[in-house]
Amino acid sequence: MRAGSVADTTQSESVLSKDENNSLIPSRDLEYYFDDGSITFCIEDTLFKVHASILRLRPSDFEGRFNASDECVNSTRGACDETPMVIPNIKASQFRNLMRVIYCPPSDKLFLSLPAAVSANIEEGDAWTKFIFYLDVASLAHQFGMHHIEKWAKPRLKSLTNIAAQKILDGLDCASSDGSIGLGFMNRAEDGGSSNARDNDTDYETYEEESGDMEESNCDEKVDGKDSKGQGDTERQPKENNGGDNESDEDDSDEDEDYTNSEQDDTNDDLEDEGAGENYGEESSDQIVNAEDSAIFRFIDAMWYAKEISDTPLLHDIRNILQCHCSRLCFFQPEVELLLSFFRIPHLCEKDPSTFGYLFLILLQLGHKTWNRKIFTLGSNGFLFSTVLPAATP
Repeated sequence: MRAGSVADTTQSESVLSKDENNSLIPSRDLEYYFDDGSITFCIEDTLFKVHASILRLRPSDFEGRFNASDECVNSTRGACDETPMVIPNIKASQFRNLMRVIYCPPSDKLFLSLPAAVSANIEEGDAWTKFIFYLDVASLAHQFGMHHIEKWAKPRLKSLTNIAAQKILDGLDCASSDGSIGLGFMNRAEDGGSSNARDNDTDYETYEEESGDMEESNCDEKVDGKDSKGQGDTERQPKENNGGDNESDEDDSDEDEDYTNSEQDDTNDDLEDEGAGENYGEESSDQIVNAEDSAIFRFIDAMWYAKEISDTPLLHDIRNILQCHCSRLCFFQPEVELLLSFFRIPHLCEKDPSTFGYLFLILLQLGHKTWNRKIFTLGSNGFLFSTVLPAATP
């Protein structure tokens, strides 16, 4: 789940404990779980125990949103790990970035080293990392009413997306290939060759071992044959005399060859039908991919934030970055599955018709084999292709 609007944030109470079904037990955050903290939050499956006194130093509506007063914390929620205050619709990494700003205010040397205007010479990896950091801080600060923090983070986010858009995309690709963000979409096709080579090497080693064992066993049989030559001749003699059996064996072998050829023809027909899979170098998959689990969805988060604060230039910059990245993905099979999952984003057509229309055009370009995937039911196909596209703007 990602950060949503203020209206989407609801107060939630939950007691997280281990039950008989081995449910997920929240773990303590390594950075922001303090033993002397006075209030405990649970975001996703991570516990944060922080100081309410420090939260009050930052002008915000934090207490009003989650009823984090001393009376409420001491009596019901947030007092211990068993009864934390659950904050929905955000990720633990987002909340951790916000805590970095709260515990290290912008006057700290960490933030003084981050200029308001982003340099055009920024490294690719730094561009992607700072994009995520500024987005998390700005969006959560806006959600929790921390206007001073948002005022610090928002201009840096806007400067980064305006000046270093290509660096952000390249940084995302590098992070994906390194596996540092757990995405791994961009290099699946490339890694496929190396992984197949490793599998082939393993199979080859296994084959060598098995062939070596077979040669040893054959040698043993030959030695035994020399020691008992007469017995070996008597074992071979019935096969030489039974001509009828040989004819039946030949008939069976002919039937096997015909059956094998028919199977091969069927396989070739199937491969021709799976033309889309050949184009991408992989077999097509009907596995449903969750768009919100991908790093690319962070661009959607940024678009929703830009719409929330009515910042049109920021919205246009983020949308351009997303569309540029999507134009790359349509050539790789795993990324096609990811693109299809974006149509399952709730109310995408109403919230941002431009992005929906762009993705729809990519879907048309991919052809009917993509439309017939199981990811779309008959009802969703009818709804999708009956959707009225937004009128072209002058």
